[in-house]
Amino acid sequence: CKNMEQIISSLIKSLSRYEFINNLIPGVLLCYILKHIGYDFIGNNWFTNLIVGYYAGLINSRFSSLIIEEICRKLSFIEWRDYDSYNKAKESRPFITTMQELANMYRSLTSVFIIALLALLYKKISIYCIWLDNNDFWIGLILLLILFLCSYRKQVNNYVIKNIDEVKNEKERIEK
Repeated sequence: CKNMEQIISSLIKSLSRYEFINNLIPGVLLCYILKHIGYDFIGNNWFTNLIVGYYAGLINSRFSSLIIEEICRKLSFIEWRDYDSYNKAKESRPFITTMQELANMYRSLTSVFIIALLALLYKKISIYCIWLDNNDFWIGLILLLILFLCSYRKQVNNYVIKNIDEVKNEKERIEK
């Protein structure tokens, strides 16, 4: 039991503040709401529930980043600046990082309620469409595959490649 406490303590300490407010808290909230809709992912083991909650939050975070953010941008609900501008701005004003974390938290919480509404709608529709009810597992797997594949693409193209290119361009400028 003492060893388990050390493992849990170590896991919690390894979570960044960002992961805590954008993955764990929204994930646990999402699981709680989904349980009341009829999708019960919560068991009797608190350790497993913590992992399930974190994973639900990770799914929620990806949904919020790929879907909610894009909808808000397309509808001009939010203004947007490119990643390079963000990186330059946070160098001179580090508090922008905290402000962005809070903005992402609000986006994640918005996503929790949208996913809950979609789950409720799916549950209502599946009553009348037996095919949906019989294939919900496969539909869920396919949707998660698409979600994480698109997340992978966004991460590599929008952040990894851009940072690599910035470093490369910086080195080229210095060499000239």
